[in-house]
Amino acid sequence: MCYDPVVSITPKVSHTLFHHLCFQSNHITADDHNLSGHLDQNPLVIKTSWPQEGVWSWGDSMDQVILLVRNPRWAIASYHTMKYELNFATDWESTMRRMSNVYKERPAIQVWNEWRNEHFGAEMRNYVDYIDFWLSGT
Repeated sequence: MCYDPVVSITPKVSHTLFHHLCFQSNHITADDHNLSGHLDQNPLVIKTSWPQEGVWSWGDSMDQVILLVRNPRWAIASYHTMKYELNFATDWESTMRRMSNVYKERPAIQVWNEWRNEHFGAEMRNYVDYIDFWLSGT
């Protein structure tokens, strides 16, 4: 089975497109972590977001991709906000315990500034690698 993922550099954009595809096509859509519970129901598309943390386990089962690219000025800040809302969790269990906080909390400007100053170079490399991964077809 080959899937056509919708990948995005921000969860909000892919989430919106994800739901439009579902409603307009009358097909099931799923997400890469199976939070929707639909991965085993032959979904039309699978939503994922940048950065794809952890191990890429899809192998060559992704046949095509719709890549939504957001300006890194906003994408990296959005990513930081989600990391903050999840209390910078590094494992699945901790992340799931904090999921109810997603899209509800915002860090103080000082928290963002400190994180940005420390992580900007690495996050830009992740951003470029993410785009390169999908455009190279490897």
